[in-house]
Amino acid sequence: MNVKNLKDVVQAYFDKFELINNEDNREYYKWEAFKCFRDYWDIEAEDFADMFKKSMSLTSNLINNRYVSPTNGIVKLAERPELTETIRDLFRQLYADDGGDIIKRQNKIENFRDKVNELLEKYEPGRWKYNQDFRIVMFYLNMYSPSDNYLFKATEAREFMYCIEYGDDFGSGKSFSLTRYYRMCDELVKEIKNTPELIQVHQERITDTMIDDDDYHILAFDIIYCAVTYGLYSGIIINKPKKKTSIKQKNDAVMDEFKTELIEVKRELDKCLIERAELEDVSIRGLKIEHRMFGEGIVVSQDKNTIIVKFAEEEKKFSVPMAFASGFLMCNEREIIELFTKQDELDKQIKVLSGKVFLVKTKLDKLQ
Repeated sequence: MNVKNLKDVVQAYFDKFELINNEDNREYYKWEAFKCFRDYWDIEAEDFADMFKKSMSLTSNLINNRYVSPTNGIVKLAERPELTETIRDLFRQLYADDGGDIIKRQNKIENFRDKVNELLEKYEPGRWKYNQDFRIVMFYLNMYSPSDNYLFKATEAREFMYCIEYGDDFGSGKSFSLTRYYRMCDELVKEIKNTPELIQVHQERITDTMIDDDDYHILAFDIIYCAVTYGLYSGIIINKPKKKTSIKQKNDAVMDEFKTELIEVKRELDKCLIERAELEDVSIRGLKIEHRMFGEGIVVSQDKNTIIVKFAEEEKKFSVPMAFASGFLMCNEREIIELFTKQDELDKQIKVLSGKVFLVKTKLDKLQ
């Protein structure tokens, strides 16, 4: 791990502390959101849906966005009298003591996600915005026990991993490892605790509208998030490649140019891959669509690269996101079209950048 880069990011956060927390940016709202959850959360509340809605009322920037509103999905299910106790029990299972076993904790998160999504598919078909994903359930768990868990956003987390050269990649999607991600965050918390000036200004901003017993876990996420949003990586060398001392032409100017180009292209490719991965968890099962030839249909199945649409006469398979981005498939959900259009743009960029990586590597191989 690159300890210098870790210290530099923490220092950069400290240096921009006033900017990050001024009245325009108000990043301290995270601690207020956790306090709001604590004030309203009551697993035994008679009106569970209303209690949950109030508990999550300050979390919109953390959980919901222009594409998805998973908290509303929980509310919709809990408002059904026949499902209220089911949802209540799922939260009991999620919040049950696991003895600090992070593997069990990951299993709890996955179980909660899968069971809620099964209920959404049955009772709220076509409401793809309500679907839960692993990251969202991590938020629910973190709200309940912030000193034992961490918040997560894929793009920001991976950028931080690259910066500090954390060697135990926590993966993404189905390969995501909660254990590895928590270990990386633990390293950041250690550095926070070794930075007394940061702890002082952080504690000074805490008011009675915020929680203060999270063991700096929210602060760790805030640093990871703000590093991207507020340019904390500026001036920090990230992913600097090791020199290959065994190559005789290592000092050749042409080879150095190719190496520099390869680093830049790979970095750009990594950013595209990260951004693309963050957009892959949206489910559109149940979405009503229209095809110029086959007419109206409904999405009945979805995997990583394809969907199956049931039309009046037959079922058809389409590639996504291309089918939506190119206009072959249409729907009334503007956000979904924008989402798939963005995915298609990223796919094209990834293809071009992957080709550049191959060409530059080929040129380097010829010189070596």
